[in-house]
Order: sequence, then structure tokens, then C-alpha cells
Amino acid sequence: MFAVLVAACVPTLQTLPPIATDRPDVTDAATTVPAGTTQLEGGYTIGRSDDQARDQTIGEGLVRFGVSSRAEARVAFNSYEVRREHGLTERGFDDASLGAKLRLHDAPSDHVQAVPSTSWIFALSLPTGNRDFGAGTYLPSTKLAAEWSLGERVDLGANAILAAERDETGRHTQSGASVSLGPNFTENLGGFLEWYAFRDNVAHAHARHSVDAGVTFAVGDDFQLDARYGGDITRGNRDRFFGVGIARRWPH
Repeated sequence: MFAVLVAACVPTLQTLPPIATDRPDVTDAATTVPAGTTQLEGGYTIGRSDDQARDQTIGEGLVRFGVSSRAEARVAFNSYEVRREHGLTERGFDDASLGAKLRLHDAPSDHVQAVPSTSWIFALSLPTGNRDFGAGTYLPSTKLAAEWSLGERVDLGANAILAAERDETGRHTQSGASVSLGPNFTENLGGFLEWYAFRDNVAHAHARHSVDAGVTFAVGDDFQLDARYGGDITRGNRDRFFGVGIARRWPH
């Protein structure tokens, strides 16, 4: 009887697709994690601005729970930040958040399609960070994620983003967009080239444009490593960053 049960479970485990992550780029994928699985994504980023200020982000934790075939729950944990500017160093945690991703449309993946796979992502930040790193209030954000298959080894992703922000000037909204081209070089090695921009919806605010590129390396079907490099391309800004990360998936 035990052998029959094991044999019945093995095909189910084998049908899981290779791990797909929302890191390391800004553009979130339209895919959700398989039902009955938990996926942890995390990383480290170091950045430098024009005035030699440095910022390090440690953690970048995102836990994704497969709730059904079309939905996942998401918990983003507080990252620990270290900022060094003008000889002064600040340390603290940013805000955590709760959210969900819902798949709205699944396009065929075996050929190029005009209508993309789409998902809707919603998150609510929680006032759990330190005073100088968190907003100190509940702030909602939403994304519409689209994904096209451009062939057997190339995908194109795009996000439309709207988020509430709070800073020393008060509360306002921020809009953004991103586009990411993702070739798969081999079965285990992938990459991406991305553009994204954000603009605070206040008077006289200008959009900040950035580009980045990176690679991902899968170790089996449930583990992935990544690295990325990029920076601000807005005129007059030369901010740069480099980051690495990991992702791991576990069946329940």
C-alpha cells in the first residue's frame, strides 16, 4: 500500500515547472508559484550615488505561497539598510508588506502570441520599519504584469505600476513602468535587459529612468542564483548599483 501511495505522488512532484522568480529585475513576471508550494526569494544590493553616498540593502525577502492554480499570497519582509553619506552612517529596517498576485489570463507558451499572459499584483506596506527607513503608515501599491513569449527561448515582460508614497513633503502617489527582455541562453542560464522609470505625481516632478541587466542560474528545478548591475540614466545622475540573490522553492 505504501509503494502505491509513493508511486502516485511521484508524477505530481515531477509535473512542477522549473522555478520562476520575480527577482532580480523590477519587472514582476505574470506567473504565480504552483499551488501547494512555498517560494523564498532574497538578496543583497549595494549602490553608490553621484556624491559618493552608499546604500546597502540586505534581505530583500519575499515569501510566495501558492494558494491555488491562479493565485498566490505574498509576504515581503523588512530589509536591513545601511546608508553612508557625508561621513555619517544610518542603519535600520524598512517596512514589510502583505500582498497577493492573481493570474488574469494565460497565453499559450508554445508560440508567439499577440495577447500576453497577465496578472494583477496588490501589496500593502506595514509600518514596521525604523523611523528614517519606513513610511510609518499603511501604503498600498498595485502592478499590472504582462508577459509575451517571443519564441522558445525569449520572453518579454512589462509592468504598469501605481503606488502611494510618503516622505518629508507629505503623502503622494508614484507611477512607474518597466520593460524587461529575458533570453534563456541554456536550460539553466538565463538573463535579462531592462528599462524602468518612476515619477512622483507632484508638481514639476520629473521621471527617473534606469536600466539594468543581469543573469540567473538554476540549480535543479527548485533553486536559483542571480546577479545584476545597473543605474540611473536620467540626465545629471550617475547612480549605480550591483546586487546578488537566491531563490528556493519547497513543495508542501
